This record gives sequence, C-alpha cells and structure tokens, in this order.
Amino acid sequence: LRCLVVMMSFSRGRTACSAPTGIADADLVSCGEGPSIAIGANCTTMCQPDYSPSVSSLVCEPDGTLSPATFECLEQLCDAPTGIPNSAQIACFEGPMVLPGATSCTSRCQCGYVPSEVSLNCTRGE
Repeated sequence: LRCLVVMMSFSRGRTACSAPTGIADADLVSCGEGPSIAIGANCTTMCQPDYSPSVSSLVCEPDGTLSPATFECLEQLCDAPTGIPNSAQIACFEGPMVLPGATSCTSRCQCGYVPSEVSLNCTRGE
C-alpha cells in the first residue's frame, strides 16, 4: 500500500449574484432576499404595487449569474366589473380579464338596457 500526494487546485469562484438593477417599476431592491443572492439560492422578484413580475424567481447559478438574467414588471390585468345590476353575465365584450393599456372594456348590458359608460379603461389592475 502506498499513499500518494494528490494535487488539488481551487479556483476562486463567485459566492453570490447581484440583484438585477434598472428594471422599470421594480422595487428599489429587486429581490426579496436583498441586493446579494447566495449561489444556489433564489431571488424572489419584487415589483411596485399594481405591477406583477414576469417570472416569480431567478436562480443564482454557480458562475455567479442569474437565470433567467432579469425580469419585467408588468401592469396587472383588470377584472371585468361584477355585481352591476342588469349587466351581461360578463360585463366586458373583451372577456372576464382586460389587458392594461392595450384594450378597453366595451360595456355590455342585458337586452333592453344600455350602459352608462360605453367603455372602461384598465390602468394598473383597476
């Protein structure tokens, strides 16, 4: 039996990822865990009120990069109005959800009724 010397070299790798910066409508620190994320840990994406992140989390990879690299904060969808007397079952012609900015809600009523507002706009989930 012989014991041989094993030569090992260690490279100095990264130990953390930085939270993404410069994301429109994101919180000042875009990860719920703070500005620095440990290798192998998740970054819980954070947006301003009335906005939702395009992905719920980013992973800090062993090479010190996030995957995916970034995210977007998107305006929340609007629910079609409910509980309006004499409205159609779904009060918007476009359906039960309305995209912010892209479309408006074209009001719908039951037969024999007309809406007081022809269309409603969706802004940041309201």
